[in-house]
Amino acid sequence: MNALIIDAEAVKEFLDKAEPFLTPDLMQQWDSQMAERHQRLSALLVNPSHEIHRSLPDLCRLVPSTARIKDDDLRLWTPQMLDILSLTQEDPEQVISYVHTLDIYPGWLLEWATFWGFIMKPMQFPWWSRWLYAPKSRTGSLALVVMDPDQLDGATPELYRKITMGVTFYGSVLDSNRRLHDVSESYRSWVGLAATYAVYMFTMASWRLTNEFTQVMPPFPNVVQSLLGIHRWEGSVFAKG
Repeated sequence: MNALIIDAEAVKEFLDKAEPFLTPDLMQQWDSQMAERHQRLSALLVNPSHEIHRSLPDLCRLVPSTARIKDDDLRLWTPQMLDILSLTQEDPEQVISYVHTLDIYPGWLLEWATFWGFIMKPMQFPWWSRWLYAPKSRTGSLALVVMDPDQLDGATPELYRKITMGVTFYGSVLDSNRRLHDVSESYRSWVGLAATYAVYMFTMASWRLTNEFTQVMPPFPNVVQSLLGIHRWEGSVFAKG
């Protein structure tokens, strides 16, 4: 498997556009919120299985891909979702292989599954969100900063390994250039990649929409926060402990 190379100039270009909107206080706030979210949800995953089963609808609301999951879909996929949470506690690396062995599965399941590995070990297991990389459309923040986006291919387990490699390399580029150091190492890459995708979204909107529509778009920091899923955590019953 060829190594993914991150384009340092592309990283700089996107962050130069994003950073004027991202104050140190704001980034430190996001860092604190993500750390708290991960600490509390990691503790929740060690609860007895019957308690996790009962909490499953609330857990779904924390992940953008399942925030509005239909009751029928939740009932249908509950056994697999509980299996994923159990595997995540044992070894998050098993989760991708488990999902890949399913003959058919909905697109949201992979994002939901990798979110929990990210919760347990954020620097080892990337959250494969749609904004990070969407294979069908070949779009996402990672595709915007790699030297050769065509390398983002392969079967699901192989592609996830490439995504993991890319996110790790991206973090090294941030460190070497002293970017986003108001965010801890655990979440620095995520803030950078979310900000990169937000820049892409605003750029595309400015090309395609009229001034009237672009003026009612949410503020840039709100978009980054939404991509990070922080607003879902803040409104969750788990945030109140």
